[in-house]
Amino acid sequence: MDNDHRALLQAEVAKGDSAQRAFDGFFEPFFEEKTAELFGTFKTMSSLDPDSLMVVKMMTNSLESLRDYIQEIINTGKLASKAINDEEKENE
Repeated sequence: MDNDHRALLQAEVAKGDSAQRAFDGFFEPFFEEKTAELFGTFKTMSSLDPDSLMVVKMMTNSLESLRDYIQEIINTGKLASKAINDEEKENE
């Protein structure tokens, strides 16, 4: 592994670690709270109001998309860390 590739992987690890800390400390509780709030709203809504139901669905989808994006960053960092560790083990 050349130095440029290693530096790129290390940057991905750092980004993933930062995303994990942000997720654990802020985003995860936020997602849980907002998802529960939206589900509560959904349960009390009339099925005769499709526009409001659609708004709740779109908001839920947006939350899930953001959660997936953050998880993707975290997973990329984990894979980069594994690649660095595997390379170090090969060079031992």
